[in-house]
Amino acid sequence: MATKPHIPQEEEIDFGNLFSQIGKMFSNLFNFIGGIFKSLYAYLIGFLLFLRKSMLILGLATLFGAVLGFLLTLTKDIVYTSEMSVETAYGSGARLYSQVDYLNTLISFKDSIKVGKIFDISSTEAASILDFEVQPINADKNFYLAYDTYMQNTDTIYTREFEFEDFSKRIEDTDLRFHKITVDGFKPRVFVKLSAGIKPLVENVYYKELREKKTEELAFEKESLIHSLSQIDTLRKRYKETAYLELKQKADKNSGVSFNTINKPYKGNPDMDLYHISDTLMLKLREVNKLDVENEDVLKIQSGFSIGDVKKGFIGKRWMRYGVYAFILTFLVLIGIQFNRYLKKYEVNIDSKS
Repeated sequence: MATKPHIPQEEEIDFGNLFSQIGKMFSNLFNFIGGIFKSLYAYLIGFLLFLRKSMLILGLATLFGAVLGFLLTLTKDIVYTSEMSVETAYGSGARLYSQVDYLNTLISFKDSIKVGKIFDISSTEAASILDFEVQPINADKNFYLAYDTYMQNTDTIYTREFEFEDFSKRIEDTDLRFHKITVDGFKPRVFVKLSAGIKPLVENVYYKELREKKTEELAFEKESLIHSLSQIDTLRKRYKETAYLELKQKADKNSGVSFNTINKPYKGNPDMDLYHISDTLMLKLREVNKLDVENEDVLKIQSGFSIGDVKKGFIGKRWMRYGVYAFILTFLVLIGIQFNRYLKKYEVNIDSKS
């Protein structure tokens, strides 16, 4: 009798052992995470204990630094600050920013002679200037004004789908029109002499030529609009005269004169149509006059530097800065002492084991 071939059975999977291994893995993971939190907690408690022990020393050091800073404020020159507002045209914002950087470079090299020549002040007065800073005035509003001007002066077919977010990504702060220049220094009365020197720094030959071309274009456009308005006024007068003659002809039934100035039928009101055209041209002329005023200067000073005020804020308060510096320095020294003690204990333990 033939026997059936023996087919080896597949090894059965021990699910109990598998789940046990997975459980151990998660247990080890949670124990590891718990150990980290326990260590962090221990370090935090140790740090708080260290602060409690050192509170008196840190407080005295901070007080000493603040008093020292206050005394230095009384004995040293106080920093003053002043601001001026300007409006740029013809894309001169980039040059304004570069020239401010140039002034700061001269100040950093302590070239008070050249700074004095730029602003027509003495070298001693120039040496009292610390730095200049320029930034847009109310940046968000400035961006919206630039976007509105762009939409008005660009083809509507191209800008129809051009959103403000797309526009704001394509322009820089230097492309905006309105900016604020800030100056810091030790002599507050020097600042009023600086306003006149900013404008010549920006208005070079290139921008002056652009201004002349723009002025010629605007003058030609104004002349054309005024001429068109004059012609429309003349036509309106003729239409009024014609209307008067027609009414007179109708009133005089016995007249044998046949007066007809219009050879083709026209059902509209010529005088009203010309009035609307004239009104549109007047609006356009106002816009051109506004552009002429806005582009009159390459750099227009809206408000110049005034006598400086004491610089405010955290950086300007020397007593607060020195107090913070003293706290940080004392804290680092105490940490260094504690670390040195730890190293000595560790060294003693190694020597005792050996």
